[in-house]
Order: sequence, then C-alpha cells, then structure tokens
Amino acid sequence: MEAQERYYKGPKLHIWFAASCILLVTSLVWAFASDYSREWKNIQKSFRQLQIEKTRAAIAEETSMLEEDDEYQSILEELTQANAALKKNESVLETAGKKIRGLKAQRYKDDQAYLFVKADYDTAKYVYENALGHGRKNVESAKSRLDELAKEMLRLRRIAETAENELKEQEGLISQFKLEVKKITGEKNRLSRKKDTLGKNLVQLDPERMTLSNRLADQIRDLPVIDFLSPYYKIRQTVIKDVMDDVVFARVPRVDRCTTCHQGMVDSEFENEAQPFKNHPPA
Repeated sequence: MEAQERYYKGPKLHIWFAASCILLVTSLVWAFASDYSREWKNIQKSFRQLQIEKTRAAIAEETSMLEEDDEYQSILEELTQANAALKKNESVLETAGKKIRGLKAQRYKDDQAYLFVKADYDTAKYVYENALGHGRKNVESAKSRLDELAKEMLRLRRIAETAENELKEQEGLISQFKLEVKKITGEKNRLSRKKDTLGKNLVQLDPERMTLSNRLADQIRDLPVIDFLSPYYKIRQTVIKDVMDDVVFARVPRVDRCTTCHQGMVDSEFENEAQPFKNHPPA
C-alpha cells in the first residue's frame, strides 16, 4: 500500500493532541480553582466561626441566668403542672375533638341543604311575584309553595344554629383546658425570648445544629460554579448614592465593599476583636 503524505507522523500527532488536552484541562481546573479560592472567603469563614462561638457563649450565659431566676423556675413548675393536668384530661379533649370534627361535617351538610332550599325559595319567589304581577291563576299555588319553602328554610336555619352553638361549646371546652398552658407558656417565652432568639440564630449559623437537608444545602450552595446562585460566602457591598464617581464619561454611585471582610464593623459585640472583625466606632 502506498504511504499517505502527512505533515506529522501518527504517533507524534497523538502525543501532541494528548498533551494539549491535558494542558487545556489543567488550565480549566486552575481557572476555576483560582476563581473560587479568594482570600476574603477565608476571612468570612473565620468570622462565621467567631459568630458561632459568641452565640454559643451567649446561650450558655442566658441559660445560666434563667437557671438562677426564681420567677423563671416557678413558671417552669407551673407549666409542668398545667401540662400534667392537660394530659389527665386527654380523654375528655379527644372526645371533644371527635365531636368537633363530626359537628363541622354536619354543619357543612346543613349549610348545603339550606343553600339548596334557598335557591328553590328564590325561584318560587320569582314565580309568585310574576304570577301576582300578571294576574295569573297559579298565584295561590305559588304562594303556598313559597310559604312552604320559607318554613323549610327557617327549620334548617334553626338546625344550623343549634349545631353551631354546640360546636362553639365543644371548642370552648378545649380552649378552657388549654388556656392555662397557653398563658404560662407565654410567660415562659417572654423570659426566655433572648435565649430562643440566639438559638434560632445558631441554627442558621452552625452546621452542627442544622438538619441534614439544610446542612447539605449549606455546603452545596458554596461549591464552585454553583456559588453564583445563593452563596453564603459572597461579596457584600453598599451602594452610596450620594457619592458619585466619574467612570468613562459617566457618573455612577460609589460602591463600598469593606463589609466583605469587616463584617463586624457595625456590631458592638465585636468591639474587642482584632481586625478585620473589630467594631468600628461611629464617625
């Protein structure tokens, strides 16, 4: 077979092609890694860890204060007793709950029956008024039908009112048992509001406190390429509309991105921290 004319020998061409592919993949990986690995991200991660530690310490302090608070401990005791009384009447509440579900179903049926009769009543009223206005012979029968439907509507309305009153009675019975627990729980929440708020903040900050799904989402949203969606670690900026910059013959508001690293600058809680987390005093 006659040899084909080529500028490069086959094996050499394969080597060059493989080398260029490796170089391309390496450059792409390097570009993504360089874009993802920013110094400010490490600063934000350190600040997040600092926030977690401070929040944990604040929760521990609040817990200690509540444990020494006689009013709070007294409310906890009252709440325990109220819950015990509620549990003791659990069967009564369960019976009342079943009655309520049955009464609600019956109320719906009664309302539907009333609406159907009312529709017939409106039709009968039109027939009667039409017969009366035109002097037709069916005036008496139309009036009789109208009166009959009016009585039926009144009967159904009384049934509905009776069922409604019984429903309110059963709901009031349940409310009566739960009212004391609700009242004491409100007092407890009032005293522990700061601790509860700190706990909610910690759940959002600390991956160890998150649910499995939230923990996965917290990690995934900061992955390379995906981090353009809704990352936790991101550039933070403030647009200062009153201060303008000249950019290529155009005046645009100045953008301040100091808070990307100086995240504690407006929080007095960080006044004793080192830079870049130290609180900045007001100007």
